[in-house]
This record gives sequence, structure tokens and C-alpha cells, in this order.
Amino acid sequence: SENITFDSLREAVTKLKDVKIHVIGDTIVDSYTYCTVVGSGSKTPTMSLKYEYQHDYTGGAAIVAKHLAAAGAVVTFSTVLGDDPFSKMVLADLEKSGVRTLPIIDKSRPTTNKNFFIAQNYRMIKVDKVDNRPISEKILTKLSKQISENADQEIVMFSDFRHGIFSKSTIP
Repeated sequence: SENITFDSLREAVTKLKDVKIHVIGDTIVDSYTYCTVVGSGSKTPTMSLKYEYQHDYTGGAAIVAKHLAAAGAVVTFSTVLGDDPFSKMVLADLEKSGVRTLPIIDKSRPTTNKNFFIAQNYRMIKVDKVDNRPISEKILTKLSKQISENADQEIVMFSDFRHGIFSKSTIP
């Protein structure tokens, strides 16, 4: 109905080459923990799963930044991360992808992690490690400074995944 074709999409992506984009948003690490069903409890409806392996992926606004860089844009990414192994994984992945990252490390919160436990090709349960409190005034000031110091960006993109950066107090 919108007359969008694959050619028009290819043309739009091609126009991103060398465009300077500053992405600001929530980083999420998406984990997929693969298990085997061992059995279930006889007294409670508790399923027993045997851990097999886990894959962790950069997600949230960080994956938006990676996709833009893969399309040829020159990307700067501002985000809030915890002081934990997930933040180190994300920063290494973004560096490898050519994304210039300006992380703000907040020792009072974890890097957001959404962990799906999968057995027999079914998502059995999802366990989130998340702190959805709005960011502090101090962190908001740092993010605002990062935006103003990168005023040469052609596009500023706010990528909200509802994990603290954007709230009623920070959006204005």
C-alpha cells in the first residue's frame, strides 16, 4: 500500500554510507541458554532442565548502532552499562563492528540481560536481570554532554527499550 520496493529499500540503505549518526539508548544483552529436559518434580509443577550451553548477543539500542554501522554509517553510541562481564562483551563487540562507543558505567545497576531458557525448541522461561529505575541526574548530565560534544552528527537517534535512559524526567 506504501509502494515500498526492495529497490527503494536498497537505495535508502545505500544513502546511509558515511552519514554521521549518534545513537543514544538502552543496551540489552540477549542470552539464549539451551537445555535438555530431564524431568519434572513429583510434588510441584517444577521442570528440571540440564544446562547445555549459552549464547550471548548484543541487543537493544546497541544492535541498532551495529546495524547502522554495517550499512555504512559512521556511528557514535551513547549508553549506560553496568560494571560487569556483559558490559565488557558488548564494548568488545561494538568495537569490532566499528561503532565508536561512549559508555557510562553505572556501578549501581547491571547491564540489562534477558535470558531465554530453551529446551526442545521451546522457550521455557525468560529470566531478566534489569534495573528499570530512571537514570540519575548525574548520568543524564553526562549523556547530554556527549550529545552536545558530538554536535557534528547529521542524525541523533534516540533508541528506547524502556530500561531507564528514557523516562518522564529525562525525555524533556
